[in-house]
Amino acid sequence: MPEPLPVHVGRSERHAIETVESFETAGPFVVEITNHGRDAHVHLRLDEGLAGAARIDGDDNVYVENGETRRVRIETAPDGGVTTGTLTVETGFGAEGVGVDVTVGRPDEAPAAEASVGTTAGTDPEPVDPAAGAAAPSVPDGTLPIVGLALVALGIAALTALTLESPVVIAGVFVVLVAVVAAGALLIR
Repeated sequence: MPEPLPVHVGRSERHAIETVESFETAGPFVVEITNHGRDAHVHLRLDEGLAGAARIDGDDNVYVENGETRRVRIETAPDGGVTTGTLTVETGFGAEGVGVDVTVGRPDEAPAAEASVGTTAGTDPEPVDPAAGAAAPSVPDGTLPIVGLALVALGIAALTALTLESPVVIAGVFVVLVAVVAAGALLIR
């Protein structure tokens, strides 16, 4: 197993992320997240270039308590080619993020991490287009009951609109529909 890709959270300030600028590996590797500050959720995301050759094994949103180190395994496809892309690490619900350039598939060299450290200072990570081949967004635990409740609310609103046939009620149903769609989009984000 190659050396892990080190990630330090909350060392200098809350939600600050420190990690290497680039990482090379011949195969699967581990992201080792160490929290030096307050408890935090750390979100990992592969860009479309890297998502074709790698996937996050398990949850991409990891809860790390103060003083704790969590390890997240990244599986890679054994196709023999060289793939490069960016692994984005985010904290503070996306408020802070840093990208690590990852190269997968250098069988002629031992995996290595560059010594230079990148730090976030309010940088915005690049957005990923899920339709362009990136991994599907994960749905948090406990979402199914919320979706069920939203569908019940939509059903009641639709029945009320059909029964009363009032423009005000129909406008209210539209508002409920927009709210449910917006809430659903926030849940899978």
